[in-house]
Amino acid sequence: MKGKLIVITGYLASGKSTFARRLSLTINVPYVIKDTFKIAICASIPITNREEGSRFSAVAFDGMMYIAERLLETGRSVIIEGNFVPYGVKTKKVG
Repeated sequence: MKGKLIVITGYLASGKSTFARRLSLTINVPYVIKDTFKIAICASIPITNREEGSRFSAVAFDGMMYIAERLLETGRSVIIEGNFVPYGVKTKKVG
């Protein structure tokens, strides 16, 4: 049996995490949420500015991809959630 990768993406505060959790329960597939994953792996490392936060987001995505690949290799499905903006691409707000 082949695993499926389900990607949930969207704008900030658009309900991605809530949808991922509900879908996970409905179809019995594990999920990984970028912000929760980022908090878990960076719990003991202070983030002091926006640039550091962006770098840690990139690390979180790398970790999520690693987990997803390992699950898919064993035929398991997984849901991943995030805004999937590559490091350095976010634009600064003007004004």
